[in-house]
Parts: sequence; C-alpha cells; structure tokens
Amino acid sequence: TMDAITKALCIPLRDCIKGYKTELRRLHPFEKVVADLTARARQKKDGLTLMDVLDDMNEARKELLLAGKDWTAKAKNAETAREAAEYMVEGEERMYELLRELAAGPVGDIIALQKALRTTPAVRLDTPAVVLVGAPNVGKSSIVRAISSATPEVSNYPFTTRGMTLGHVEVFWEDQSTTAAAVIPEIGDKRSKWEKDAASESMLQSYAFSQLCKVMDSPGLLVRADNERNEMEALTLAAMQHLPTAVMYVMDLSG
Repeated sequence: TMDAITKALCIPLRDCIKGYKTELRRLHPFEKVVADLTARARQKKDGLTLMDVLDDMNEARKELLLAGKDWTAKAKNAETAREAAEYMVEGEERMYELLRELAAGPVGDIIALQKALRTTPAVRLDTPAVVLVGAPNVGKSSIVRAISSATPEVSNYPFTTRGMTLGHVEVFWEDQSTTAAAVIPEIGDKRSKWEKDAASESMLQSYAFSQLCKVMDSPGLLVRADNERNEMEALTLAAMQHLPTAVMYVMDLSG
C-alpha cells in the first residue's frame, strides 16, 4: 500500500537524523572534537555543515511524508478500483522520484562524512597514552616507530606527519611499588607476530603485570593563536586535553 511505501522511505531517514543527533550528545569530549573537526574539513570542501545536511534530510522526509499522504488520499477517493490502482502505481513512481531528487544528495553527504569519520584515529578512551608534541621535524615519528607498533612516515622535511598516528606498546612492571621503573621491550625489529607474541608472553612470566599503552605521534605544532590552527593541530590539543595522556615535548637540540 501507499502507506507502507511512505513508511519504508521516511522511517530510515527519521532514524538516521535522530541517531546522529542523539550520538553527538553522547560523545566523549575527544570524540566530539574529532567529529567536529571532520565535519569542519568537509565544510571547507563543499560548504555544508553536518546540521545543514541533517536539516536537508529532514526536509526531504517531510516532503515524502506529505506526498505519501496526498497519493493515499487520491487512491481512497477514487471512484473505481481500477482508478485507485492507477493512483497507487503513479504515486509509487512519484515517491521514488522524490526520494532521488530530495534525499539522494543529503544521504550521499552523510555517507561521505561517515567514511571520513572512519579514517579518524580510533582511540580507547580508558587506555593510558603518551602524546609526543613539538615543532615539525624534531624526531617524533622516529621515536614512535622505535618504541611502538606504529609505522609513521619518517622523512627529513617538515610536516611529514599529516594526521594523528597511534601505536601500542606493552609495558611491564615487577610489582606495584615500581611503577616508575617500567620496562619497555624492543619491538622495532623484523620478527614475526608469533615471535613477538611469544616474547611478550615470556616477559609477562618474569614480571608481575603489564599494561597496554598508546603512543601518539602528532603533527608539528607551530607557535600561533588557537583560531589560526588547522584541524590536525586542534586534534593534537584535544588529545592532550581530553585523554588520559602524558605529554612528552620533543626537541632537537642539534640545531
């Protein structure tokens, strides 16, 4: 029936709008910054904000709902069953045309934004982390590559790091009283995953407990006002502000 078609087209749009608005309110402060920065990057590209896209999707939903009611009324008020069936066929075609005209654009924008959000760093919010910050080209990526599982690009020119790179390292302690004397195993080698897992298991037998920690390689920060910073600099500052992080300032004193 036309009512079923209307619901099939409008309910997914309604749920998408409601879901985004609900989840945005529930986000952790760091996740909220990541979503906002991703949306801002999209806004620079096509001039649309997330709220603009959701509003367009809601308008499309309203138009489809009204059209569905109109075609349902025409079919009910038809003088013959044949005329009612013709209204149903014509109404169904028109409903799908409206969907393509009004909703395809906003839905495509939401899908593009969702794909962009998938490329942002997936951070466990309860895991201790070390954020390496400093000027461009001072060796932050080299440190992360040497001590963690991450493999950031390392080159001898500024701004090699164009995003936040996450690596993980398992840290071992002998007992609760020696938390300041953690042991970090060397993992910057070419051993297989099985060999590294076996080595980790062997170390765990020698120590009381271990903790998986994150090491975050950030883009270079320049000395400038916050309103002049780009999205990657803002992401670095958000990680420092909202995550359980220790901040390591990396400097190159060689000149």
